[in-house]
Amino acid sequence: MSKPNNYVTAYCWASGEIKFVPAGEHVPDGAVVFAKGGKNKLCTRILACARHGYKPGVLLVPGVPEAKDQSAAMDALIAWTRWAFPEHYAGGDHA
Repeated sequence: MSKPNNYVTAYCWASGEIKFVPAGEHVPDGAVVFAKGGKNKLCTRILACARHGYKPGVLLVPGVPEAKDQSAAMDALIAWTRWAFPEHYAGGDHA
């Protein structure tokens, strides 16, 4: 069953740049999916919680661009998603 047109998938690149695709569409190889949901609610949350890049419209996962390696980048992504989406983690753990 396909999702309605107002659902999106949020993903990021190793650079930390956040992108969105309509639910059910292909996420590019090498990208990491970190959230799915209603377009308005999800995009509003990410817009409020993400770091804004120097270029207008560029959103970044905080800590990923500065990470020394891929392991540190993944740690930063996990920490940020726990903070930005605490309701999806057992006990609401923000750490």
